[in-house]
Amino acid sequence: MLITLLLIIMTFLSFSGKAKAAEPSGPVTYLVYNESGMRYRYEYTYRKDDNGVCTLTRSEGWNNERIKTVTVSDETGEQLWNIIKRYKMYNYKSSYTPNVDIRDGQMWHLQAEFSKGNRLFTGGDNAWPDNGKGIQALEQYLDKLWNSFPQQVEHMEYRETGSTAFPLCYFILEKNSETGQFWLTNASNCPAQAARKIKVPQTFLDELARLVCDEKMHDYQRDYRPSYQVLDGRSWTLYIRLSNTKTSIYSSGYESFPEGEGLRKLEKLCWDIWQQLESTAIPAPIE
Repeated sequence: MLITLLLIIMTFLSFSGKAKAAEPSGPVTYLVYNESGMRYRYEYTYRKDDNGVCTLTRSEGWNNERIKTVTVSDETGEQLWNIIKRYKMYNYKSSYTPNVDIRDGQMWHLQAEFSKGNRLFTGGDNAWPDNGKGIQALEQYLDKLWNSFPQQVEHMEYRETGSTAFPLCYFILEKNSETGQFWLTNASNCPAQAARKIKVPQTFLDELARLVCDEKMHDYQRDYRPSYQVLDGRSWTLYIRLSNTKTSIYSSGYESFPEGEGLRKLEKLCWDIWQQLESTAIPAPIE
């Protein structure tokens, strides 16, 4: 009797030692990933509804001050599943914490549901599994997907200089915080003190947002330089801040430009609206 009992226990231990957590079956049907720090918070939500419509929502701020939803392809669920599977994120623990006490840092949470009903819930406070490789890959994919859709431009500045005393092209787009209206300042071919500005319509903002998206300006390098020496040439800088995204676009160059016609189209867009509304311009000196 004792021998039989021992054999049963040994058999049970043998099977339990080989048992592994069941791998969920993709694709992802629902996913929420958020990240927060002392002064920021953002959250992505992917959802496939009962009608098969897939959406991606991004919200910012502790009270979701900025929130926007876009429709994405059904392939998104498969891509999310591929990332989770590649990094075996379904094996992540429910919580990760550092070995030392950190009062201020970065917190993250991830939850997901899969086609067969399996679920994933994990998160951390200044600590990540696998040195954060899986979470970083997931975040990069969501950022890239989100940036493939037009976003509202909050601020834009483009400046091009040459051998002349004043900038060849210098436009600044700013939002009036009190009225919510957008103004385009033009200081091209003139001293900064002689700059003027016009109030631009929503159609201009929409076209600018589409231009940033279509020309993939998020992928612009930080700096462009020619492979040969240029003693006298053109230099340029571009800065764009978008609403509902955590990254800004900053790029510059000297006698070298990104592929495509993005900068030329941006310059033309600004000049076109300026020529249409120049009669309404008012002084706007740049300090």
